Amino acid sequence: MDETKLLITFENAAGDKTVINISGVRPDVTRLEVVALANQIIGKTIFSYKNAFLTKYVSSQVQTTHTEAL
Repeated sequence: MDETKLLITFENAAGDKTVINISGVRPDVTRLEVVALANQIIGKTIFSYKNAFLTKYVSSQVQTTHTEAL
């Protein structure tokens, strides 16, 4: 079974970096879609890290993991 995750790295107002992991994304998600999502996350100011809101999109990765039961 394959699982696809989206890992988005953000920077908070203090300059600290953190990663948000989102499971179950399409393997063909585009950079444009990810940047739009990241901007929505930043714009809503609902996530913070070390007591400072996320203020900047840094990078993203799509990670696919294959798990096989034995």
